[in-house]
Amino acid sequence: QEATGRGSKLLFKRKFLRVDEFLHPGDLAHANLTYRQAVWDFLRYPVDEDTKLLLDISSRIVWVERDYFAEYVSEGTLDSEGVLEQVVSDTVLRGRNRSKVAQHILDQYRRLSENLDPTEHRLVTMSRVLSLMQRLRLFGSFYWLSREIFDVPAEKVSIPDAPKAICRIDFQAGDPEYYVVVDYFGVRFVRTTGTAHGSPIRKSFYFSEDASERVVQWGAVQNILQMTVTAINPAQPQGGAVPMSIAVVSTAAVDVSYAMHVVHSMRGLSKRHPAAAGVGQAAAG
Repeated sequence: QEATGRGSKLLFKRKFLRVDEFLHPGDLAHANLTYRQAVWDFLRYPVDEDTKLLLDISSRIVWVERDYFAEYVSEGTLDSEGVLEQVVSDTVLRGRNRSKVAQHILDQYRRLSENLDPTEHRLVTMSRVLSLMQRLRLFGSFYWLSREIFDVPAEKVSIPDAPKAICRIDFQAGDPEYYVVVDYFGVRFVRTTGTAHGSPIRKSFYFSEDASERVVQWGAVQNILQMTVTAINPAQPQGGAVPMSIAVVSTAAVDVSYAMHVVHSMRGLSKRHPAAAGVGQAAAG
C-alpha cells in the first residue's frame, strides 16, 4: 500500500453459484453466506437485461433488510447517495433518474409489505430473492471484457492446430466489445450495451460433451484467448456442427482460461479431454 497508494481487501467467495441450487435450511451459516454472495454479485451485474426484474429484486432486498432500511423507507430517502447503491447496480442507475428508480422500488416494497408475512422465517424470504436472481441470464458467472479478433500473432498462439474456420461472435455491426462469460455450464459472449430489450447473449457454448455447440479446447497467452468450439458454419450449414475457432483479446485472457479449467475440473470431465491441453498451453505461455 505504501508503494502503490492502494488499499487491498480479501474477498471470500464460492467459486460458482448455480441456477439450480437452493439455500440449505440445515446450514444457516452457509445459507446466509450464499445469499450475501448472490446480493454482492447482483449489485455488480454488468448488463441491463430486464429492468423490471432487476428492480423487483431490489425491492425484495429492501424487504429482507427492512429493519435496516426502515428509516429510509419511512422518510422516502432511499435515493440518498450510498443508500440506493446498496440495492441497485450501477448498470441500472446509469442514464436514469435515481429518484424515479428509488420511487419505483419503494412502491413495489409497499405492495410487498401488504402481501408478505413479516413473521416469515428469514431463510424463506432470502430464498424468494435468490430464486428471482437465478432468473437472470448471467447469474453465478464470471465475466470479463473482451474484443473479437481474427488474426492471432504467432508469438501468442496457444492452440497451434486451431481450425481455419472462424466462428464470428456477431455478424451485426455495433459495439465490438463483449463480455466473455464463464459459468458452471459453459461460455457465453454477451453484448456490453443495448441489452434492456431482447437477449444480450450473442453466442453460447457448453462444456457438456453431449451439446452440439460446445467448447472443445482453449488456451491463452498473455492477452489473447483462443477457443476451439463446435458450431454451425453459416457458409456450410448442411454440414452440421463443425470445429471452428474463436479468438479474443482481453487483459484477463489467462484468468478466463483458468476459470474454464476450474469448471472443467469441478464437473469431473475426463482429464484427457482436449480442453486440458489448452489450459496447459496457457500455463506455459
